[in-house]
Amino acid sequence: GLKTYEIKNQNGELLAKFSFNPTDSDLMTRYNNGIKNLELKENELMQKGEQTIEDVIEEDNYIKKTIDEIFNAPVSDSFFTIMGVRSLVGGRFFFEFVIETLGNIIKEENQNQMSEMKKRIEKYGKRYK
Repeated sequence: GLKTYEIKNQNGELLAKFSFNPTDSDLMTRYNNGIKNLELKENELMQKGEQTIEDVIEEDNYIKKTIDEIFNAPVSDSFFTIMGVRSLVGGRFFFEFVIETLGNIIKEENQNQMSEMKKRIEKYGKRYK
């Protein structure tokens, strides 16, 4: 089912709140594909050279769209209404902070789910030894 998460800054202030299903079996695949797509887009823009304001807006929209695709829901609104995609947080763009945080949440939830599954397997597996 859906879980709600809060993303806070280093001072503990709430930056964003969003909900998604961490047990979605395709989430890790979409996350990895999203990261690859963002890297490809970055390389494409680097080869282009100097960016126009239109390029920046296009890239910002692409980042938002990619995050939404990862979670199969419009979660980017909850992040980027309070702070712009390219706002600086601790020397990094805010979108990088968001993506890293989301990756950590996915990893933690997968580890928790695997742990629970192992416990169940061990519990019911003892019956057949």
